[in-house]
Amino acid sequence: MPRVTRKQADLNREAIKVAAARLFREKGFTGVAIPEITGAAGLTHGSFYGHFSSKEQMAAEASAAAFRVGFERWELRRAGQPSAAAARTGFIAGYLTERNRDNPGDACPLAALAGDVARLGLESPVRKTFIDGIQVILEKLASVQAGGDAGTVERQALTDLSAMVGALILSRATKSSALSEKFLHLVTAELTRAAAPEALPPEGEVDG
Repeated sequence: MPRVTRKQADLNREAIKVAAARLFREKGFTGVAIPEITGAAGLTHGSFYGHFSSKEQMAAEASAAAFRVGFERWELRRAGQPSAAAARTGFIAGYLTERNRDNPGDACPLAALAGDVARLGLESPVRKTFIDGIQVILEKLASVQAGGDAGTVERQALTDLSAMVGALILSRATKSSALSEKFLHLVTAELTRAAAPEALPPEGEVDG
């Protein structure tokens, strides 16, 4: 067989991470086997071990990749808003959508995997990846708060994130009932009650 070039090896590794990030968010860390991930990436099972020492290492890198995609979406959304208040409304309204509810594989890793991460060991690299990702999201939310001292801004950012992630998780858990839309729409309305109306996202846009 011809030798795989460094460029192709890098592309294969990235393909595994992308497939893993999607499948983990859809099925959870324990619900996906390595052959399913490599198959989704168009590669053989054996190719996995040329790129990762363990499933946990891959899960940490795949989770980091999922967070990075989310950060990029948040930055694009903020760039299109006229004020910090409008950006905050855009973050919230773009996160709590039916599309994010129905497509966990392309949405926020927090809402999809926080429960799995809570059961991991305290020294798990996946847990560290999630803590780092949460810190970045909190910084982004803190940067669009109305003002106040550092403690007030931090509390509001924590409240926003907790409500957003919790509402998305509950909307998925209640998808077969009318409660699902209520979790999305009413929590959005409550969090953005005093925010600028021009910040609402275009129909169907994904930010999560």
